[in-house]
Amino acid sequence: MEGGADNARSFVDACADVVAGKTISSNAVPLLKAGLLHQDTNIAENKNGHAAIIFYRALLQSGQTAPIDALCDALQRRGMSVSPIYVSSLKDDFSAAVVAKLFADQSPDVVLNTTGFAVSSPGSERVPTVLEATGAPVLQVVLASCDEATWAASSQGLNARDLAMNVALPEVDGRVFTRAISFKAADVFDANVECNIVAHKPVESRVEFVAELAKNWAQLRRKNACDRRVAVVLANYPNRDGRLANGVGLDTPAGTLEVLRAMRAEGYSLSDLPENGDALMDILKAGPTNAAVAGREIRETILLNEYNALFAQLPKQIQAEVTTRWGAPETDPFFIGDQFALPMMRLGHVFVGIQACAGLQY
Repeated sequence: MEGGADNARSFVDACADVVAGKTISSNAVPLLKAGLLHQDTNIAENKNGHAAIIFYRALLQSGQTAPIDALCDALQRRGMSVSPIYVSSLKDDFSAAVVAKLFADQSPDVVLNTTGFAVSSPGSERVPTVLEATGAPVLQVVLASCDEATWAASSQGLNARDLAMNVALPEVDGRVFTRAISFKAADVFDANVECNIVAHKPVESRVEFVAELAKNWAQLRRKNACDRRVAVVLANYPNRDGRLANGVGLDTPAGTLEVLRAMRAEGYSLSDLPENGDALMDILKAGPTNAAVAGREIRETILLNEYNALFAQLPKQIQAEVTTRWGAPETDPFFIGDQFALPMMRLGHVFVGIQACAGLQY
């Protein structure tokens, strides 16, 4: 009824007592609906911020906390303190109250959520969820339900269930998707019970990626809004200027301007905002777009050696595939002289631009 590794051990001991004709000497230890997996001893030294990890109580019940432990270790190595919090469900009132209390005791700079679904209530007036109530960014982390080999061989990566529970639905809450950090594995054979033990197996490189991302988000939150630098990238497909910021049924240019105004009101460094959405698009079209670069106003650039330095950070296989598919960077239509023309414009500390598009044709 309670679960957990300690209770499982006690249950086996109780079975041994029964077989030996002894009186059972232990009782099940109740497991709360929500609480801390363990106290962080690094709270006083959290120079890079405090992270809260939210995970299901079922992982604790089944002794499957290896991915959570790996994430805690990776964050602590980066100078962060961590509160690993288990919950029955974020829609359970007691669990939500425990999370709120722990957040009040130690406000997180970033929240890493491994539970699925969405918490927001439907309606026109959206109420912040318990995860975002402190204003910290919420990163969605996935404990995949498939094995790593199946995931690697699939063109879509995660299976349909994981995509729905951990990608699509959490977007309703405004969570920032990261990636899967563990996969199901049945590669441990237990001779005593003659079966493979299925467990969540963390992948070190993916845990490290998410931990580094969380540290960066925490550091960003600790900066004043006026010191943060943000890029807003708009769609551009197909390759016609008439399809800039295309969104079916949406006035994306006007929506973008509303976002920029809201950011300015929150203290972000923004200057020379266009008067309206049409003016915003006129400015963008005056610069390079996927329709043309010749004769356009070049506002922002990146040098070839800067590009090469960034490109060299990608995995060797991806570098080879990109070069095979697209050729040398110097052959790119946006390459002029010794630099690339960027379809971006600067409004203070905020960039607004359009996406790069494959298959450019002139």
